[in-house]
Amino acid sequence: MFIRAVQHNSDLDAFRAEVRQFCEREMPPEVRRKQARGQHLERHEYDAWLKRLGSRGWLTGKWPKEHGGLSWQPEQSLPSRRSWAGLARRRSSRSARPWPVP
Repeated sequence: MFIRAVQHNSDLDAFRAEVRQFCEREMPPEVRRKQARGQHLERHEYDAWLKRLGSRGWLTGKWPKEHGGLSWQPEQSLPSRRSWAGLARRRSSRSARPWPVP
């Protein structure tokens, strides 16, 4: 296994901030409350969240651009998932999907 040295990257910091702001602005309060309580989302809530993420192209972030994705590097994928999952400030051990469910 190769270990990459982590260096400060201002572009990555800006991306993380963008993801956090998006999640805080777009995630409905009820969805956030359910996640904080470890409750499962209803299908319509989950679908609505997927549509919000899809509107930014964030469902295919790791896909190559030639296949409709954003060609995210691993450093971009992990912060976005952490932001989506961390909005409720705690994760549910019962959640089957750590992302994109908040």
